[in-house]
Amino acid sequence: MTLPTTQVEHATVPDDNIRAMLEAFAGPADPISDQEAASPKRTASRRTLVLLAAAVVTLGLSVPAALALLGQFSQKYPDLYAWSYELHGGTVGLSSVRFGGPIVSRVAPGTYRIDIMAAGDMPLHVQGPGLDRFSTYKASPDDTWINGHTYTVYERWVVRLRAGRYVYRATGPKAARDASAGVKIVRRFVVHPR
Repeated sequence: MTLPTTQVEHATVPDDNIRAMLEAFAGPADPISDQEAASPKRTASRRTLVLLAAAVVTLGLSVPAALALLGQFSQKYPDLYAWSYELHGGTVGLSSVRFGGPIVSRVAPGTYRIDIMAAGDMPLHVQGPGLDRFSTYKASPDDTWINGHTYTVYERWVVRLRAGRYVYRATGPKAARDASAGVKIVRRFVVHPR
């Protein structure tokens, strides 16, 4: 198969025209000085300055807050272990040793890291000066029950305990059934300087 051929006529372009086309593609020989001479220096607009100021303020507020939050969880606080679960230490308890450990009745004031273990259908509720907090409730009528509970919730709280009396209790439908059967679902502790 052969392709048709076409005749091309050669046109003569003067050298001045070629030189002008090449300069148009290449730009001026010293573009920076020609541009500076052609246009005045640009200054930042008011909008640019406002956006820059907003970015600086946002970073100035968010970075320290994030570092403080990170420090709160990485800083070493005394540990307490609280549970709302059927353990050998009782249905509810607070220990400085471990889950199900010896139950404390007196704690020194200060900031503590409290590890919570609660049955999904029996959240732990802690109340006292400056504190009124529940662990997560994770149960519904459709959940599969294993060993009498839906599943275990593990949480970690960092709390400041002030001088005074605190009450912690198991809540939810399982706790109500336990209470009607005579199981102790409420305990107390005192925060007092030693």
